[in-house]
Amino acid sequence: MEEMNKRFMREVCIVCFLGISSWTDIKKRKISLPLCAGVAATGIFWMIRQNNINWECLVRAGIVCFLTGVSILSRGALGMGDVCLVLALGTVTFLEEFIVSLTAGMLLSAVYSMILLTVFHKSRKTEIPFAPFLLAGYIGGLFL
Repeated sequence: MEEMNKRFMREVCIVCFLGISSWTDIKKRKISLPLCAGVAATGIFWMIRQNNINWECLVRAGIVCFLTGVSILSRGALGMGDVCLVLALGTVTFLEEFIVSLTAGMLLSAVYSMILLTVFHKSRKTEIPFAPFLLAGYIGGLFL
């Protein structure tokens, strides 16, 4: 029972983190780097405390490095704030949760972008916030 309470509290904290990040991404078009750094530091501390540093950490780090490269090569089409958000999420989630959240978030943002392009005739340069899609992907993953 205590394990379920810990898991529930972890999930609530992650949803709050992604919710706050979504709000600031929508309203201010910015991701709070101090908030991401705090969450990432907490996640790293927790992994060390639980002696849970393994190959899964390398996979998550590899994904974040890949996204950093995409951000640099695309000249900011994927913002570094979004990469920091993904980094923080990667430190506090398990590998399966991380991949499901990230994949679902990217698919949802792609569908939204397609709707903007085809239905509303927006430009390819139209910026959209990524954090709300990451939040939706995480919440959707909780129910799978």
